[in-house]
Amino acid sequence: MTQLEKAQKVQLKSLLGKFKQLQKQLDNIHKKSGYEDLGQGVLTLQIAQHTVEETLEHTWVERFNVSPIPKHTARRSSGRRS
Repeated sequence: MTQLEKAQKVQLKSLLGKFKQLQKQLDNIHKKSGYEDLGQGVLTLQIAQHTVEETLEHTWVERFNVSPIPKHTARRSSGRRS
């Protein structure tokens, strides 16, 4: 993957904010109307947001030659001691 230029990163970060805003707006309309296709639109925006987040994360990882910590490996305290 090629490195993103600074201007491209700024554009992608701006899109993240727009995706989140559109998701909220569309989800509110979906909840009020119950129209299922709008729920599909919310999911589509979530996928687009994830795609941009992954692009930014992998570009940063490649640029600084570090390994990301996978989100699914984060441990949560169960409150019990062993």
